[in-house]
Amino acid sequence: MDDPRAAWRTVAGVALTGFVAGFLGLLNPPVSALGDGPADRLDVTVPGPSAAALADRVRGPLAGLRATVAVDGDTARITVPGGEAAIDRARTVLARSVPGAAAIRGTDTTAASYLLADLRTGSLTVLAVSFVIAVTSAGISGASAVLDRRRAYASLALAGTPLAVLDRARRQETLIPLAVMGGGSLLTGAVFASPFGASPSPGNVLTLLACVTLGVAGILGAGALSRPLLRSMASDPSPNPD
Repeated sequence: MDDPRAAWRTVAGVALTGFVAGFLGLLNPPVSALGDGPADRLDVTVPGPSAAALADRVRGPLAGLRATVAVDGDTARITVPGGEAAIDRARTVLARSVPGAAAIRGTDTTAASYLLADLRTGSLTVLAVSFVIAVTSAGISGASAVLDRRRAYASLALAGTPLAVLDRARRQETLIPLAVMGGGSLLTGAVFASPFGASPSPGNVLTLLACVTLGVAGILGAGALSRPLLRSMASDPSPNPD
């Protein structure tokens, strides 16, 4: 590799995007991670000793739903078997029996989960746009490298070097830095995110795999677009910049 800076220019965008992908892969927990309670339990939080009084008040109306009511500090925990329909009926009973008290389930979609979902959507959008910019930059840098070395390519072609050999050398000059820098940046992003994130979810793992696949495919596609330019420069390097 006679010009490390040129090789870095080709893969710099993908390397930066790989770091972002590795970071977000661990930092973005699934929205369901916010749910910290069973799906069949409703929690009603009231001040101080009112929880016991609330539990006594709602046991009768909830008896038809086979619900069990327990008190944990200032929270009345109501377990309702029977799925979503039973949960909805229990909410209705609680709204009539205890006006103004919010019955919250651990798996409910709250404002925090909406925010988390929006952040995840935004991060995926940033990743997608970053990959488009990175691949475009790689294509431009690859074509520029061919133009900068047109005299060398023409000399090698006149000396009898097959075009396939020149093209393979050009691809290796891109793929080797891509494997080192792209893989290294991906792992670096994951390491930096590990103190802040939870264990990666299947969705985040799929996101990382998609990023790796798109990054490699994009670089290969960008390199393939400059192959006709290499063929042209190998046969006719004019105009001569010197």
